[in-house]
Amino acid sequence: MKNHQALTSDELVTLQQAQKYSTKGYFRNHCLAIELRLSRNKSVSYISDLFQVRENAVYEWLSRWETMGIVGLMILPGRGVKSAMDWLIKEPNQESIDIIKKKLKPIRKN
Repeated sequence: MKNHQALTSDELVTLQQAQKYSTKGYFRNHCLAIELRLSRNKSVSYISDLFQVRENAVYEWLSRWETMGIVGLMILPGRGVKSAMDWLIKEPNQESIDIIKKKLKPIRKN
């Protein structure tokens, strides 16, 4: 377990303002989790139970807070599963068109 830096007064105010004014529930939760851990010395186990997440998620939030600040607590673009068809759409060529044609089933007209 890594020792994390205590929050400065400015950081605490920033987290509390984000909790109060953000429209994103997950972001408010992440901010509260950081405050609980670094300002109120609550255990990671307590925080994970409170938010019903795995302890690794809380450690990830703490890590992103330390490396990226408040922005690290937001969900950033580009995450998630990428479409299997992305490479076909971005770089269409005859080979990809042939692959698509083989995979598509002909439409039957009655």
